[in-house]
Amino acid sequence: MCPPDAIAFTNVINWLTYSTTVRRYDLHPGYATSEALARGPKAAPAPHATGKLLIAAALAVAALAAVGMSEAALAQTSEIKIGILSASCDTLEAGPIEAMNLAKDAWNADAIPGIDTELKLKVIDIRGNFSSPDCFSSPDYTDPDYYAFVTGLISDAVQDGYHFVAPSDDRALLLVHQIVSATPGLSNTLLVSPASQGTFDPSLYADDNLFRLAPNATTQALNLVEQFHRQGVDKLVIITNAEFVALADFPDDLHEHYVLPPFPVYGPAYGPEYTDQNVQSLTELNDKLVGLIDQYGEDRVGVLAAPTQDAFVTMANVLADNSQLDAVYDVRWFGYNHLGHSFVIIGDPVAAAFADAVDMNVVEYIVSPNEINAPLAHLQAFSPGFRNYNFASYDAVHLLADAIAVSRSDNLPLKDAVLEVANNDRHPVSHMDRILGVGAIGDYMLNPATGDLVESRQYVTYEVVQSGGVYVWEEVAPPSVCR
Repeated sequence: MCPPDAIAFTNVINWLTYSTTVRRYDLHPGYATSEALARGPKAAPAPHATGKLLIAAALAVAALAAVGMSEAALAQTSEIKIGILSASCDTLEAGPIEAMNLAKDAWNADAIPGIDTELKLKVIDIRGNFSSPDCFSSPDYTDPDYYAFVTGLISDAVQDGYHFVAPSDDRALLLVHQIVSATPGLSNTLLVSPASQGTFDPSLYADDNLFRLAPNATTQALNLVEQFHRQGVDKLVIITNAEFVALADFPDDLHEHYVLPPFPVYGPAYGPEYTDQNVQSLTELNDKLVGLIDQYGEDRVGVLAAPTQDAFVTMANVLADNSQLDAVYDVRWFGYNHLGHSFVIIGDPVAAAFADAVDMNVVEYIVSPNEINAPLAHLQAFSPGFRNYNFASYDAVHLLADAIAVSRSDNLPLKDAVLEVANNDRHPVSHMDRILGVGAIGDYMLNPATGDLVESRQYVTYEVVQSGGVYVWEEVAPPSVCR
């Protein structure tokens, strides 16, 4: 049974997503409004071909009809092109990109002569020169020059026949989605994001050509609050990066439920000169915890840690160097999902010991081992902690490629083709069905009106423990699904 106040906490998660991904949420004047993104009722899909011979015949007719077309135009009809819109230079992106390249190879290796065409994959860096070399500073999403730069990249790629694996970062996805929706000639472009979760803007789940393969922020919030209730915590203090705190205000209606504002942590990118500010901020945190413990008792007080992984490590080391800040060890800690299975945390002895000492619970959605297609199991070795997104990235390529193939063979609108591949048990063109049955990590039942998952993944709680002299992430609570 999901706790009754879980819905209210959705605003907390949305705030964290909003502030950690969008920075200043001032939409560029060229962006479409959320209302303008609304679509009419979905047209009834045309009957799809029921066998490979019919599909081969349809493609043969299309090939004959293409006689006389330019080489470039002919290539566009005989290839499937997918662009990976890369918005991050973080090493965490290595796993998803590796997964997508594996998906391309598998798709092409399974090609059926006369039915399938070649799948091409290209990484498109949408950061350009608008982010700092160390990747800490992201582009200014309100900058008209940056808006024009990304619009140009996407427009050129679409003209060359590309559809896209959209950024997993919500701030970048929102920009791309607004550009695709507002720019003439781009509205039919498919966007599939493996990891976007934000629900802070309605356009992210509007009735259009954007599809998301990860549970959204509301689902994460529900499952986090379930853990608060299991632990008896009802007074929560939130920690996040200093940069994020400065860029968005916490929702006013939550002041009575949670201790606000969040306490800032300054990450390594700020340099050692910020150590004093970290000490000051964490001293204020410690003092706040002392007051809450005196008033409510330590069992009812908790901390939600939502900084970046590197900033969490910095925080733990600052606390270790300032032993007088001891109230932080007296309360339960919870981690925002991007901290789960972090090798950055367990790879730092101080951070790992701290996470172990405070029994930090991190709720993240899981993939049952028996759902993973055996040849893909090694994807867990890439960017651990984001491994579910690796699998979703693999499936995103298959879903896009299959949908484009189905759209061509059955003369379906692209959106209907995505739903045909994702929501139907079988389709003769679909590699996702043909090879994997239900994809790399299970079914993707997508809501036609929102493009989000209909059913949530299960969530499991993990914490850091010592095992055999090393720190590891271990499951500590049974799976749950609050939705």
